[in-house]
Amino acid sequence: MPLSGKSTTDTGRPIMSKKNAGFAVAAVLGAALTTVSLSTGAASAMPSEGCDASQLTTTIVPGSPGAGQRYAEIQFTAKDGQYCQLKGSVPVTLDGAPGITIEPEAGQPDQVVHLRPGTSAHQSLHWSAIEARGDQATPSGVTVHTPGTQAQTVTLPWQFGELDASAEAHTLNVGTVQEGPADAA
Repeated sequence: MPLSGKSTTDTGRPIMSKKNAGFAVAAVLGAALTTVSLSTGAASAMPSEGCDASQLTTTIVPGSPGAGQRYAEIQFTAKDGQYCQLKGSVPVTLDGAPGITIEPEAGQPDQVVHLRPGTSAHQSLHWSAIEARGDQATPSGVTVHTPGTQAQTVTLPWQFGELDASAEAHTLNVGTVQEGPADAA
């Protein structure tokens, strides 16, 4: 037996008392719980893989028209306590304008936009309105299909007049999501 009066193993190392072993286990468990609670707290602030309609306030903002060209932007703003991300082009459909083709705007790269409470992203809409009235269509609304985990849509009223709907001109071009609020006309 060593002179200190403490028990040792065959290698001469002291054996931990039950009291000290209990403290060691409590310390390890406390550190593990702290790590779990911190990582869980951080996870709630991380963006989800897409934005559900319930996480956003979605509006449509008029753009500046010129030479028969028309523009608007769909703006997505994260609600209080909401974190999510948008990538590429958020799908849209026009209600009440079946002759209009919806196509992606050429030359715009996809990017991921991370939204946190109160921040915004937008995507452009571009169309022409130069054909005769008989070759135009006026949608009643634009439906936005959010890319979140739930299949949700938001329908916004269309207040921008006619779109060309002739055989030669009948396209609504939709841009990719860009960081920041829409540019108001």
